[in-house]
Amino acid sequence: MSEHRPVIKGLTADAQLLLKHNKDLYETSIKEHRKHSLLVIIVLSLVIVGLLSVFYGRWHKWEVQKAALITQHQEETQTVIDTAFYIKDNLIAEYYIDDKKRFENFMLIGAKKITSKYQEHAANIKKKKFSPMTDKETKSYLEVSYSGGSLVGIDPFLLLAMDSIESEYNKKAKSSVGARGICQFMPFTAKLISRAHTNYNLLQVDGYDVNKLYDPVYSKKLQIRFMKHLFDEFDGRVEWVLLAYNWGPGVTKRKWWQNGEALFSDLNSEQREFAENVLNAYNRLKSTGNGE
Repeated sequence: MSEHRPVIKGLTADAQLLLKHNKDLYETSIKEHRKHSLLVIIVLSLVIVGLLSVFYGRWHKWEVQKAALITQHQEETQTVIDTAFYIKDNLIAEYYIDDKKRFENFMLIGAKKITSKYQEHAANIKKKKFSPMTDKETKSYLEVSYSGGSLVGIDPFLLLAMDSIESEYNKKAKSSVGARGICQFMPFTAKLISRAHTNYNLLQVDGYDVNKLYDPVYSKKLQIRFMKHLFDEFDGRVEWVLLAYNWGPGVTKRKWWQNGEALFSDLNSEQREFAENVLNAYNRLKSTGNGE
């Protein structure tokens, strides 16, 4: 048995040598693999950094361009706004100059028309009792006629012409059927209008009382509100609006309107009388400046 031991020892030494060699190869392989992996990581990192750099560069450029565009847009918008305000200011200035002229013209014509009617009544002692407005009432009456009418899109001269025919500016006028005041409102109609909502602060009234119908400004506010409603109700057709003001919107629609298909000229003279008289007075006011 002893003669075999050197062989075993030799084999064992060879095996150990082989194992050591394999171990060295493994460790070398591991080191090489690590170096390769590290190199790959470095390369990939460089690539990623490069891509990020490119992306950031493009993003930064885009942000700069966007900021420039926003600034340009803001400057252009501001220019447009400044221009718009400049135009608006000029238009408003022109409007107020023109509006002031129109207002002064209306006040002058209105005062002359009312004074003329009052002089007629003063000269005619046969006419029934007449209650003219005071100078202060006349001024307030004309002012609300102009501002209120202009506010809702109704020619103030039309409102002035209506009262010329309705009451001849008699603030205490009362008809045989009970219509009262300078605008000749029936109490029931006036009550409905006074209690109806309005978006126009200028045309707000303080409650309702039948005696308030003898206040020219109170009655005028109700008249403007009522006329605005009638213009909306009758498609802006002034002759039908005046017909409805005189006969009542319910009667007008029920008897003659025919859903807007009827012709005003087909009505008889009695039915058309008030509207035609108002339009004639209106045309005289507009054309001659004094209604005479």
